[in-house]
Amino acid sequence: DAFAASRAQVAADVDRVATEVAAGSAFSAAELREYFTVLDFSLGQRQLDGLAEFAKRVRAHGLID
Repeated sequence: DAFAASRAQVAADVDRVATEVAAGSAFSAAELREYFTVLDFSLGQRQLDGLAEFAKRVRAHGLID
Protein backbone atom coordinates (compact mmCIF):
# COMPACT_ATOMS: atom_id res chain seq x y z
CA ASP A 1 0.00 0.00 0.00
CA ALA A 2 2.83 2.39 0.86
CA PHE A 3 4.53 1.70 -2.47
CA ALA A 4 1.31 2.35 -4.40
CA ALA A 5 0.72 5.58 -2.47
CA SER A 6 4.27 6.74 -3.17
CA ARG A 7 3.90 5.93 -6.87
CA ALA A 8 0.63 7.88 -7.04
CA GLN A 9 2.18 10.85 -5.27
CA VAL A 10 5.08 11.01 -7.74
CA ALA A 11 2.71 10.67 -10.71
CA ALA A 12 0.57 13.52 -9.41
CA ASP A 13 3.49 15.97 -9.35
CA VAL A 14 6.29 14.37 -11.37
CA ASP A 15 7.96 17.64 -12.41
CA ARG A 16 8.35 18.85 -8.81
CA VAL A 17 9.55 15.46 -7.59
CA ALA A 18 12.06 15.12 -10.43
CA THR A 19 13.45 18.60 -9.73
CA GLU A 20 13.76 17.95 -5.99
CA VAL A 21 15.41 14.55 -6.44
CA ALA A 22 17.80 15.93 -9.07
CA ALA A 23 19.19 18.41 -6.55
CA GLY A 24 20.81 15.56 -4.61
CA SER A 25 21.44 13.21 -7.50
CA ALA A 26 23.82 12.61 -10.38
CA PHE A 27 20.77 12.59 -12.68
CA SER A 28 19.12 15.60 -14.25
CA ALA A 29 15.49 16.49 -13.65
CA ALA A 30 14.73 15.51 -17.25
CA GLU A 31 16.31 12.07 -16.80
CA LEU A 32 14.41 11.52 -13.56
CA ARG A 33 11.14 12.72 -15.10
CA GLU A 34 11.59 10.11 -17.85
CA TYR A 35 12.49 7.43 -15.30
CA PHE A 36 9.41 8.19 -13.21
CA THR A 37 7.05 8.25 -16.20
CA VAL A 38 8.38 5.60 -18.62
CA LEU A 39 9.17 2.67 -16.37
CA ASP A 40 6.36 0.42 -15.26
CA PHE A 41 6.31 0.42 -11.46
CA SER A 42 3.21 -1.73 -11.13
CA LEU A 43 3.30 -4.93 -9.12
CA GLY A 44 0.72 -7.01 -10.91
CA GLN A 45 0.68 -10.76 -11.25
CA ARG A 46 3.22 -10.74 -14.09
CA GLN A 47 5.75 -8.79 -12.00
CA LEU A 48 5.12 -10.94 -8.92
CA ASP A 49 5.64 -14.08 -11.01
CA GLY A 50 8.93 -12.62 -12.23
CA LEU A 51 10.07 -11.93 -8.68
CA ALA A 52 9.16 -15.48 -7.66
CA GLU A 53 11.14 -16.88 -10.61
CA PHE A 54 14.12 -14.70 -9.71
CA ALA A 55 14.01 -15.93 -6.10
CA LYS A 56 13.78 -19.53 -7.31
CA ARG A 57 16.87 -19.13 -9.50
CA VAL A 58 18.87 -17.32 -6.83
CA ARG A 59 17.94 -20.05 -4.35
CA ALA A 60 19.00 -22.73 -6.88
CA HIS A 61 22.46 -21.13 -7.02
CA GLY A 62 22.70 -21.18 -3.21
CA LEU A 63 22.71 -17.40 -2.90
CA ILE A 64 19.71 -17.31 -0.52
CA ASP A 65 18.05 -19.81 1.79
